[in-house]
Amino acid sequence: MKIKISTSNNITTDYITEEIEFYDIEALTNRYNYSFGLFKNGYRTIDNTYELSNILCYDIDENLTIKECKSLMENWSYIIATTKSHQKDKHGLVCDRFRLILPLTEAPEIHDYSKFYDYIGQMLGLKHDKATKDVSRFYFPNKNQITYINRNKRNNPLDTVLLRKLFIEDQSRKILEAETKRNEVKITVEGNVDALIHWFKNEIHNGSRNNLLYRLRKALENESIEDKTIIKLVEKVNYSLDNPLSEKELQKTVLRGINYE
Repeated sequence: MKIKISTSNNITTDYITEEIEFYDIEALTNRYNYSFGLFKNGYRTIDNTYELSNILCYDIDENLTIKECKSLMENWSYIIATTKSHQKDKHGLVCDRFRLILPLTEAPEIHDYSKFYDYIGQMLGLKHDKATKDVSRFYFPNKNQITYINRNKRNNPLDTVLLRKLFIEDQSRKILEAETKRNEVKITVEGNVDALIHWFKNEIHNGSRNNLLYRLRKALENESIEDKTIIKLVEKVNYSLDNPLSEKELQKTVLRGINYE
């Protein structure tokens, strides 16, 4: 099971990429700064990342013991490597701290890696360091690391094709739910215009019309209501008043900067 890894004695420069057997990773993680991104000219930045290795690496700082992690991952290949802060006091907490390194059948895609990374971590039940989802993330070596290997599943990487299918379905569902929620908000606001008008007619006095109408506009914007609907609702409330603002003043003070197209 081959993987690619980039190593360097520096933090940003001189990264060398090599292809090795997955279980040989532990021979490098105790000596070099390492990353599972591949970098143009060996210079480690997000923009310079042209490819990713077929690896997911999660930093576990708390809330999960090595024993629990081994149980969670018992059906797949993995390497667990302890970090320098393993079983040391950190912000008053002594616990297992380690990296969970998981091989994939294929490399993940760069353009949505962060979301994919978080989705897989959540799906696996990991409570990981969110900073590690950067495609150019690197890790410090630990010369005193303790490593654990799932020797019962030495050649059983996570199926990237299946995981990507589940990930895309999850993203599509979230988009649909967000769109449904926006539509429900629009319906709710539009369906309760009479109540809004009633409230504003009781609250608005000549000296506070501009302020309260502007607050209404901002409240509608915060609910992701589209501009043309905001204009319609604010105008409806204004023109229902006994002493409404003129159209010119309404546009100048309340609806200034809004898109009328």
